[in-house]
Amino acid sequence: CVQGMNQPPMPQQARYVCENGKAFAVELLADPPSARVVFDEKQVTLPPALAATDAKYTDGRTTLYVEGDRALLETAGQVFGRGCLRR
Repeated sequence: CVQGMNQPPMPQQARYVCENGKAFAVELLADPPSARVVFDEKQVTLPPALAATDAKYTDGRTTLYVEGDRALLETAGQVFGRGCLRR
């Protein structure tokens, strides 16, 4: 069960700025558990998935990986931003 995973607490809202200058915002939702991600004037809501990172959210097209203060966002098989840090 994904809801039973032991994940460290993350801020309910966070903004990440990446090495390439791109940025995205994340809002964690409780019901149902998911992450709303806003990037490139798009908004997607991603359900949680099992992962080796602190948290992973994916809809099969867009994937968000979060580990501590770092995040990686992929969309359509392409990396949107690497080395993204929570600001």
